[in-house]
Amino acid sequence: MDRVNVFRIDDNGQRQYDCWFDLDAAVEIVDEGTRWDGSNNVSVHNLGPYGHERLIRTQGGRWVLDHWSRFQGHEAVISYVTDEKALEWLMINGSDDIAAKYFGDLEPEKGPGRPAIGGNLPVTPLGDELLALLDSEATQTGKPRAAVVRELLTEALKARHQQPTRKAPVGGSPA
Repeated sequence: MDRVNVFRIDDNGQRQYDCWFDLDAAVEIVDEGTRWDGSNNVSVHNLGPYGHERLIRTQGGRWVLDHWSRFQGHEAVISYVTDEKALEWLMINGSDDIAAKYFGDLEPEKGPGRPAIGGNLPVTPLGDELLALLDSEATQTGKPRAAVVRELLTEALKARHQQPTRKAPVGGSPA
C-alpha cells in the first residue's frame, strides 16, 4: 500500500491535512501532457518550466490533483478537485479518451462561424440604397445586420397576414 496524504488550503492559505488514499489502488493515473517551449518540454497546463501535475482517480471515485515543482523549496500539493475541474484538466491535457470514459460523450466539435438559426436563403442583391438603410437600422439598434433582416421580415409578414382581406362587391370589381 502506498498511502498518499491529501491536503486542502485553508482560508489563511495554510495547508491542512484532509485525508488519504492508496495510490496502489488508484483506478487511473494521468500524467500531464507536455509541449516544447523552444528550450524545454513544459506542462500543457502552463505551470512554468519547473511545475508538473498529474490527475489521479481514486478507488473511491474521487479526483486528486498532484502538483509538484522541480524548483527547490516548493512543496508538492496533493488535493481533491471537483469533477468539473478534473474534466477541464483532462481536456487541456488532450486526454479526451479518458474524459469520455468518466464523463460520457463529449460535445461535438464546433466549427467556425455562427450557429445556424434556420435554413439558408439564396443570396439576393439589395442595391446600395436598401443596403445603406439596412446598415443604418443595424447601427441604430446595435444589432447585427442578419438579426435586423430577420426582425423586419417577421414584422412585414405578420402585418401582411393581419390585414383584413377586401372582398369584391357582388357583381362588381373591388374598390
